[in-house]
Amino acid sequence: MAGQPAAEFAGLLQRLRAEAGLTQEGLAEAARLSPRTVSDLERGIHRSAQQDTARLLAEALGLAGPVRGLFVAAARGQASAAEVLAARSGSPRDVAGVAGRQADVEPLPGPVAVSPYRGLTAFGEQDAPFFFGREAAASQVLERLARLLAGTGLLVVSGVSGAGKSSLLQAGVLPQLRKAGLVGAPGAALWPCLVFTPTRAPLDELALRLGLLAGADAASVRRGLDVDPAGFALTARQAALMRPPRLAGEPEGSAAEAGGAGG
Repeated sequence: MAGQPAAEFAGLLQRLRAEAGLTQEGLAEAARLSPRTVSDLERGIHRSAQQDTARLLAEALGLAGPVRGLFVAAARGQASAAEVLAARSGSPRDVAGVAGRQADVEPLPGPVAVSPYRGLTAFGEQDAPFFFGREAAASQVLERLARLLAGTGLLVVSGVSGAGKSSLLQAGVLPQLRKAGLVGAPGAALWPCLVFTPTRAPLDELALRLGLLAGADAASVRRGLDVDPAGFALTARQAALMRPPRLAGEPEGSAAEAGGAGG
């Protein structure tokens, strides 16, 4: 069944993450991936994970040797969760015999060449170093955003399916915004950026995501969207002014605070 490997790996990832004492956000940060990527994998949305994504997850989970190799294989739909767990418990050879292959599928030590080709998968923010050729379009989006600072309204990027809208925004616009902010608003580099899929109930999803970001009740935010749509701007501004949580080990008076993250 096509969905079975995805569901099996989803359960494996959830188990290993929980045993490592990590939240989805914590794992995403440790693996240098987006929280959405981790969430989608744990929900079994994707049939398999990209190999470089699986390796980053394995590293963040502290997996090594045959266990690491089998984890990557499981993420690709080429091994079972049972094999990974058995290898971790110390009996990889027995499991490999049942599967008809060796469990030591971990590549030889040395630098790993990560392919910049993403196929039909959108580039994420973590893929910015591989994203080329759209610099002018990204700059144009940022210029238009800067012009909106003095007024109101939304900036919509539209195009046919597969044109690269998500890649442009996530791997082109967001990294530039975080690096330099906007013309006339350099502090925009510290603004929170929220990326999510609208789903079948886009206003519900918007209220939930922004409520979490602003520390507001999602149900109240959702009701406000119906009763007073213009008031939603106040909730959005509240989210922008929220001080980001301090990372583990980050000292008081960190660079983020010194830079005025609340601005």
